[in-house]
Amino acid sequence: MNRLAFIYGLTALEVSSVENKKMKETESSWLAQHPEIRLKYRGEYIAVSGERVLAHGKILNEVMDQARKTDPDPLLCKVPDQDILVG
Repeated sequence: MNRLAFIYGLTALEVSSVENKKMKETESSWLAQHPEIRLKYRGEYIAVSGERVLAHGKILNEVMDQARKTDPDPLLCKVPDQDILVG
């Protein structure tokens, strides 16, 4: 069963596989260090592997299919349309 988690303002999808890898530390750390990703891909799904975005787009299945050509288990996230303020 897929669950959701929030990583630096992004919604991580397919957390069931991510949990086993401690929330994909490399990818989540890289996302935290590059807030420009949230601006560039606002409102899109992104697939991250290592320190790069493998695929992005509005349709999740297309992003997954494209990313899995390079990495069978990328970190999949939904970038919010607007910034989320936590106070």
